[in-house]
Amino acid sequence: MIYAYLRQSSTEGDRSVSCEQQLENINNYAKENGWTIKQSFEDKNVSGRLYPPQFTSLAEADLVYKQYLKETKKEGQWRTGLGKLFDKLKDGDTIIVDDLTRFYRPLTNSYLESALTQFLLSKQIRLITVKNGEVKLSSFNDNLINALQNRINDNQLTIQRQKSKASIARLYNAGELKQGLGQMIGYKPTGKKKEVEVDEVGAKIVKYIFKSYIEGKSLLQIVRDLNKNFNMKSCVKSIKNIIERPLYCGYMYDKQNNLIKAQQVQGKEIIDFNTWTTAKKIMDSRKTNNIKIKQYPLHWTGLCKCGICGSKMSVCINQQGKYFSFRCMSHTIRSKENCKISITANTLYNKGLSLDDAIYPILILGLLKKLENSNNISAKDQLEEKKIILTNIINAEQKMTEMFLNGLLDSKVYEQNLKKQQDKKKQVQQEIIQLEQDLAEDDSEKIRLLVNKIVGRALSFQQYQELIPLTIKDIIVYKERITVQTYYGDIDLPRMKSRGILVLPEYKWRNTGEEFKIYYHFNNFNIYNKQVKLFTYNNTTIYMEDQQ
Repeated sequence: MIYAYLRQSSTEGDRSVSCEQQLENINNYAKENGWTIKQSFEDKNVSGRLYPPQFTSLAEADLVYKQYLKETKKEGQWRTGLGKLFDKLKDGDTIIVDDLTRFYRPLTNSYLESALTQFLLSKQIRLITVKNGEVKLSSFNDNLINALQNRINDNQLTIQRQKSKASIARLYNAGELKQGLGQMIGYKPTGKKKEVEVDEVGAKIVKYIFKSYIEGKSLLQIVRDLNKNFNMKSCVKSIKNIIERPLYCGYMYDKQNNLIKAQQVQGKEIIDFNTWTTAKKIMDSRKTNNIKIKQYPLHWTGLCKCGICGSKMSVCINQQGKYFSFRCMSHTIRSKENCKISITANTLYNKGLSLDDAIYPILILGLLKKLENSNNISAKDQLEEKKIILTNIINAEQKMTEMFLNGLLDSKVYEQNLKKQQDKKKQVQQEIIQLEQDLAEDDSEKIRLLVNKIVGRALSFQQYQELIPLTIKDIIVYKERITVQTYYGDIDLPRMKSRGILVLPEYKWRNTGEEFKIYYHFNNFNIYNKQVKLFTYNNTTIYMEDQQ
């Protein structure tokens, strides 16, 4: 049987002809030779340096290949089309490709080329290219020639890529977009290549977006207005992209990130330059504020879920960047009625306990689990392992330095790899310091210190963050209560209104030496009728003092 294999990739500069064109070339070649193609297999947007899935074990052992995957962020990718072809092949079958780089591309010191060649030889498969005829796989000389030819083809592709990049850069620097404007709201194609004209309906929307943003509306508010007034399906990200595009005022960025006039929209500007710069400055200032806001430990992002619709709740922040809460936004974005579920993340104005404070005592469960885990794994063994890793890193640095001094390593490669090694060394050194500190303290001392910090709400950001994944799975938020779903059971905490805001109960702490007891209560109720046991795990009991 004769099969066609097609591969098209737009990554790494491997911009080949389309799979359709490759198949046409193969069919024409087969027709000239009186052959019939039984079936074709293809891989689109996939590198020729990837293995088919049949070679999983070999790929795992191929260190060069694994490093390539890591650098190009292609972990988990395979050439599934080639894999399906290999499953179909029987002894003596034939594969036709447009050229050899479609079958594989060279990866220096990787097993890939050898593995695929050996597979074909084991089944006596003929490999034929349209451009160079049959590939002789059986002899050493032919294999050497094939390898050299493949590298020549690969180098030619690299040269073409570099020329293409240089050509695109020249166009950009001259103010011309190579691909035109694409589907850009506010403009529509005239039918001539790369030429556009103003779309009045889209231009009206663009002007509305800029006007609203400059007047102080948030991106989410603008999204809602567009959904309502223009019946336009949009999202925050698309509005943000529109505001950041200087094309609407007749400018674009060149390859050096300088503003230059865009040739395609000269005389077709939708807004003026001052309007765009004003909106851009507002957005940049908000980005700066967001960077400061992210420094605050929002521990519960991704954990809070709406008790009505089950959606993950979004972070909301006031203009001063001090008041944090979680709200259910899923219905709002779809222009439906809001669930009206929210919860305060941090304490403000001394109104009562927020989520950060109320969860503090529950973290004792994660502390006990952490200590239990630390007893199962010897800290001494971990320390010894980390020291060996550190020694290996130092040795690797010395070898790289020797290679660089001997002229065997390029300065750029040396600097990049040295930085990676130094970052890794710093991380390992910090882990060694932490392990040595842990060994210096006995378990009872660690318990006493951390318990005191939990009682006094004095955990560091890192300590708080470490205990959360050991303790809490999700927090389900209702108007009248929250359900804290821990790995040891669920805990329901009621919510009450205090000075116009729903707050969580305060708590008292009692450590008898044998048992940790946590009592939740509301300070605005002074008389309690009974204590309701909410939860018990190991030697920790949590109560809720029920008001009369």
